[in-house]
Amino acid sequence: MRHRLTVTAVALLGAAAFSLPAAAATAATTLTAAAPAAPAAPAAPAAPAATQPTLPSLFAHQIAAIHRAPHATPVLLPRSMPLDAARMFATGGAQRTGYDLEIGAVRRCGGANACFVAGFTAARGGKVFGRRVTVKGATRAGFVHLSCGASCSPPQIDFVWHGVLYTIQANLKTKQTDRAALVAAAQSAITAGPR
Repeated sequence: MRHRLTVTAVALLGAAAFSLPAAAATAATTLTAAAPAAPAAPAAPAAPAATQPTLPSLFAHQIAAIHRAPHATPVLLPRSMPLDAARMFATGGAQRTGYDLEIGAVRRCGGANACFVAGFTAARGGKVFGRRVTVKGATRAGFVHLSCGASCSPPQIDFVWHGVLYTIQANLKTKQTDRAALVAAAQSAITAGPR
């Protein structure tokens, strides 16, 4: 829900109207999907597909900046997610009460609908939105389906862990339901613990 306002505002005012705080890491990190292997000669084996970096490695610079911030909030990220993008650029950093990490399909996406891939936020306090779901280790959790009005907002899951509200919002590419994929992502983030 919080992200919906930001996405609409960015779409209306332009990405230049929003900037990350000084504590935020400004370097963008690139992730490219593995290209399909070229057809091999009949006697030669197929080339192995390149592996994608994990989400913690994609956000390595941003996580380091969050750890240096005063009153740093523990960073919870799943190891990986089935995200719907071939190229990914990580941005974000510490906020006054937590952090805001985003993945865009282009550099300097700024949360605009056309290039938004995923967002991971944390804030001390706050309210869980959506239909109640169970996430082991979370005191409360809620799921919100994809919703469209003037613009569309990707599905999201909110969960509270150790008094901090975490939100994962993502455009997913999976055969699972969005709900199952996001519950699994939240569970993976809690199981992995702070990054």
